[in-house]
Amino acid sequence: MGYRYEEAAEAFQTKLDGEWKTCPKTGVRLLLVHPAHPDYKKRLAQLEREARSRLGLIGRKADHPLPNEAQIEISNKALVEVLLKNWGELDDKDGNPVPYEPKKALSILNDPRNWTLQQDIGTVLAAMIEEESEEREVLSGNS
Repeated sequence: MGYRYEEAAEAFQTKLDGEWKTCPKTGVRLLLVHPAHPDYKKRLAQLEREARSRLGLIGRKADHPLPNEAQIEISNKALVEVLLKNWGELDDKDGNPVPYEPKKALSILNDPRNWTLQQDIGTVLAAMIEEESEEREVLSGNS
């Protein structure tokens, strides 16, 4: 079987538009653009450069790693700015749905008390990358 270009084009467009995914532990639903999107990688790199400059970390990255807090903030900001387009099944302490707003999302994700949600989102993003790898094999006829 050959390469199915129409299926590949449709799958690619879905990745650009976003797909609804459910977090396995929290049940929060996320409308996510695929993490391999080039704008995400560019934004991560830009935010890291800005943080390094702000913190005075000049030189090789291996010799001057960013503090964990800065890495988390960078990851969350790029996630909210590029990948996360909406959410559902996320309620406040009174059980009211929390409407998606980028500023609110960043605040929630940067709050260390929401570690379970942060881990859950990481699990979903990793699964999306794995799914893409499997899709490539199927579309190329290698499975």
